[in-house]
Amino acid sequence: MRYRETKATQRLPINLYETTNGKGTGTVYYRYKHPTTKKFHGMGSDKALAVAAAKTLNDKLIGATSLVDSVLHPSTSVASLCDAYLAFKKNITGKKAIKKATVDEIRGAHKKIKTYFDGWSCRQLTTLAISQFLDDIYDPEDNEGKARERDKTLKVFKATIEYGLQKGELETNAASPCLHIGKEPQVQRHTPEGWKQIRNAAEPWMKKAMDLCIITTQRRGDICSMEKDNIKDGILYVVQKKTQKYNHAYLAIKITPELREVLDRPIGQGRVNIISPFIIHRKPIKGLTQKEAAGQHFSQIDKDYLTKEFKRLRDDVVGAYNDLPLLHRPGFHQGRALAIHEHEKQGCLPQQLAGHSTLKQTENYAARHEDIKWKEVSLDGFSLQKFMG
Repeated sequence: MRYRETKATQRLPINLYETTNGKGTGTVYYRYKHPTTKKFHGMGSDKALAVAAAKTLNDKLIGATSLVDSVLHPSTSVASLCDAYLAFKKNITGKKAIKKATVDEIRGAHKKIKTYFDGWSCRQLTTLAISQFLDDIYDPEDNEGKARERDKTLKVFKATIEYGLQKGELETNAASPCLHIGKEPQVQRHTPEGWKQIRNAAEPWMKKAMDLCIITTQRRGDICSMEKDNIKDGILYVVQKKTQKYNHAYLAIKITPELREVLDRPIGQGRVNIISPFIIHRKPIKGLTQKEAAGQHFSQIDKDYLTKEFKRLRDDVVGAYNDLPLLHRPGFHQGRALAIHEHEKQGCLPQQLAGHSTLKQTENYAARHEDIKWKEVSLDGFSLQKFMG
């Protein structure tokens, strides 16, 4: 799939793009670029339907940004609304006066909100955008992050938007439908035996993904995104998407003989080998047209499919952890905790490898590739063979 800039493309609604399938058939497809996540979504080959859908999506996701709407519905920025709400709360006196701890809690939540929604107007806020912001604090699907911090931030966000609603800046509270976590499910950790049992029943591509998880301690999304071009001069370069705003997310992993074996291991057993830019890949059984329309390589494995297939193996094929309630059974993501534990058990220090750090530096996020300060990490002392027994 390749992007094609034409006069027709320039006349399309904002965020809608025209593409071809690269096969010389002349078929034109349309893709919509989400203004927040920047991900492309296939819109098919019918131009009229694609244009109509793009306009509707722009109205919902971008909000009132046209010159006419800016006159009819003027709106302050999200940052200004946060400041106004905090000032209002601090000026309350008497029995309803808030304590310093509450002021600090509001100010802390506002700091996150203002950073994420920098440059946004109040009317651009949507439930989807707010939910994605909250998922960065705690992702309920991965059970990663701080659920309590997410709920506290959501509480402040709701109250702030409610204040804006009462002042006439907004007509609805987009934060109200957002998911409140409460007490998150206690997902159990993997046991080495359970992990090995699932691995032994897996297809070659899944085995390769599981081995990469144990050796490199990387997240499922980062494993699925690893490309062969990321390997240069005996180094595997990884940019951790979840924390790429910080310097410690840019890893240069020295390739050991064990890691080299996993990276070079063919995964076309029992089927025709396919050419793919991705280290973890497979020939799809279905959904090829949708992937092409969305601009994805046909062999790319989505992190959600990886999780779904792992759970299928765990529950339907192997039956591992059947003694646990379904919501408490560990998934692929919990393999990362197992990997970190195993590295520590073998005397290694996995902190830099896992991308864990308290330093909040952002130079790498905005830097060009050649200017990135890659964090060199070593796998010396770790043995996958020792873990597998």
